[in-house]
Amino acid sequence: MLKILVLIAWIPFCLSFIFPSLFGDFTSTIHLIALATIVIHVIEFFVFFKRTTKNGLLEGFVMTFIFGYVYIRSLRKH
Repeated sequence: MLKILVLIAWIPFCLSFIFPSLFGDFTSTIHLIALATIVIHVIEFFVFFKRTTKNGLLEGFVMTFIFGYVYIRSLRKH
């Protein structure tokens, strides 16, 4: 359920880069939030490097980049 909400949150981020006029005055705000989200997920990847790369480096990076803590939390259960 939480992964679906995360994916839904990424939709306006991507759309704001493709169609900036769609969001009007909020485009710069959405870009800043997207940039902060990207930076946080990259930091999470390096902090939890050993845990996130158990399934492979590329898969760990992509999954951490998209889902962040939701993905890392699921690895803890295994």
